[in-house]
Order: sequence, then C-alpha cells, then structure tokens
Amino acid sequence: MALPVSTTPNALAYATGLLENLQLLEISALIIGIGFVSSYLLAMLLW
Repeated sequence: MALPVSTTPNALAYATGLLENLQLLEISALIIGIGFVSSYLLAMLLW
C-alpha cells in the first residue's frame, strides 16, 4: 500500500509516529474532494 508521504513535511510528520496512515488518508481524501468540487464549479462558471 502506498503511503501519502511523498512530500517532506508529510514524511516528517509520519516519521514522528504521532500520525497514523488512516489520518493521512482521511485528510488527503477531503482535500481531493474539495479540489474536484471546486474544479467542477469553476469549469461551470467559466464555460
């Protein structure tokens, strides 16, 4: 399973042991969802 620690801050936060894999996945899913919704709304506004 790929871990969402591809950037340095994420890798450092994960390495401390204070964050679990599930917490990183929950936040990343939320951010991806917000990105999809905002992209859709922006596309509807501009087209």
